[in-house]
Amino acid sequence: MRTLNFTLLSVVFMMSVFVGYAADEIQLRFRHLTLSDGLASNSIKAINQDHMGVIWVGTDRGLWRYDGIQFSSPLGNDITAGITFLYDAGNELLVGSETGLYQYNYQTDSLSRCQWGAGLAKQTITSPVSWIGEDKSHNLWISTTEQGVFCRPQGTQLLDQFLFPDGVASVSCLLIDNENQIWALSNSAHAQGLARFNKGNNRFELFKLKDKDGQYLPTCGEADFGLALGKMG
Repeated sequence: MRTLNFTLLSVVFMMSVFVGYAADEIQLRFRHLTLSDGLASNSIKAINQDHMGVIWVGTDRGLWRYDGIQFSSPLGNDITAGITFLYDAGNELLVGSETGLYQYNYQTDSLSRCQWGAGLAKQTITSPVSWIGEDKSHNLWISTTEQGVFCRPQGTQLLDQFLFPDGVASVSCLLIDNENQIWALSNSAHAQGLARFNKGNNRFELFKLKDKDGQYLPTCGEADFGLALGKMG
């Protein structure tokens, strides 16, 4: 019999388990971790397992890590706002929060605000982060709800900033498709809908959607038939 161990935080997961072994019985075990186990809050906003197997948990009261035994907090963890997104970038863990972007340094076991750029041109992301990820060229992309979209080109510490047409800076999420196209979704009243990044002129260009009623959910994905958008109303 094969036994799989799961750690269950104070959130409700809807899980579907597909087993490809007809003759192999699988038994699932769950462990419920709460405030009594050292977690700062039962309100979980993001979870990520890094390349070393450590589980990082973003709550409405900052960042915590779980090593399978106990929760602990990295040095300099002064984020008091909610964590919105976690991304393992290999040599650093990027932490999106309601107050901007932070990075965890594995060598120093410390957390600090990201300041990328050169000299006085350093830029700081200070608005809520909605998505973090890399394209196939290993460029890092970050979307925010107040400062638009940022890109850190591969191998640099520089940030390029992009807004929607008409200067709209509210982006709900990003998607990088199989063809390495960058898509962005906005619910702004001035530029609601989907936009694609034009690499020729370095701009996001809006797509006209037939159905303009209701707001789009802050999520989008790729399907066999194209892009899938969530929608309210």
